[in-house]
Amino acid sequence: MKPQASPPEQIIYLVDDDEALRDSLAWLLESQGFKVAAYASAEDFLKAWRPEFNGCLLLDVRMPGMSGLELHERLRAQYSTLPVIFITGHGDVPMAVSALKKGAVDFIEKPFNDTELLRLVSQCLVSEQEHRARRRQDAEVSRRLDQLTQREREVLDLIIAGKQSEWQWLDIDAAIRHCTAGAGIWDWASNDAGEEPDVVMACAGDVPTVETLAAVTLLHDYVPDIRIRLVNVVDLMTLQPSAEHPHGLDDSAFDALFTRDKPIVFAYHGYPWLIHRLTYRRHNHANLHVRGYKEEGSTTTPFDMVMLNDLDRFHLVADVVDRVPQLGARAAYLKQEMRDKRMQHKQYIELHGADMPEIKNWKWSGKR
Repeated sequence: MKPQASPPEQIIYLVDDDEALRDSLAWLLESQGFKVAAYASAEDFLKAWRPEFNGCLLLDVRMPGMSGLELHERLRAQYSTLPVIFITGHGDVPMAVSALKKGAVDFIEKPFNDTELLRLVSQCLVSEQEHRARRRQDAEVSRRLDQLTQREREVLDLIIAGKQSEWQWLDIDAAIRHCTAGAGIWDWASNDAGEEPDVVMACAGDVPTVETLAAVTLLHDYVPDIRIRLVNVVDLMTLQPSAEHPHGLDDSAFDALFTRDKPIVFAYHGYPWLIHRLTYRRHNHANLHVRGYKEEGSTTTPFDMVMLNDLDRFHLVADVVDRVPQLGARAAYLKQEMRDKRMQHKQYIELHGADMPEIKNWKWSGKR
């Protein structure tokens, strides 16, 4: 593993033409463990400035020659990311406020309190460090994007084409692998641990994925002994045989994901018949049950739309219960619980015109 480079040292760059004040500030900052580089003029600092400077700039507003405001403007023009704190006299406050509007972090008025100055500087350094970390992250993302193949880039473009904020289930590396493959097991949402599952829960589409994960959570709570495998599909063409489509899985790969003989409950953001049509030649097609769009809908809440099409988490749990025989007598009680949950949510929606908080605020509670 390549060792990570240590973060660059942060320095307080102090620019003030008043030698006594400059020396006093440098002593104060250094006594608190900060590293300081002091300059007597804006021109001196500008000659020394480099884009890679890290830390913060403590800058006097009024100086002979180039003023602090002019230096700030010059640095902005050169895309400097160094945060600036202005030192100002009472009469210069309007100028400092103007600088704040142009991107300065803060200003402190002479005579200032040492504690307040140290607080501002500390906050500034923390902010600069976070900003630098974001820049490094952006640069790393750009580097990775440049390394994608054309096929991987096409898949990624499809992922981010949606306009709404969506759940991010995978980090970028896992997402690239998953989307390139087209379908795969989400081990963090499964509990079969490499054994044959009792049921395969599959999903394709944003809403079906959320509902399937919520159903898995309910099943873990109510019947934790059931072994569940969650398979997410992002490329429907993987469901076809490899002889029918270049993205299709061969029979052994398909069976490895979906098994040859276990029940499959598939939640799909579209017409259920399409999934059946793509998989009718597969060994386990007889055990495939698909929930999807039934052309039911109205002006109602998002979750009510899901319930109208029987694609909700409670229906998915009931579908699993119907297909896992070892539940025995527990099946009837659990199905009744899911039916009551649907009725409870339906009544709440009719009364309040909104989904229940446990639906709107649902989050995956397991490990990832």
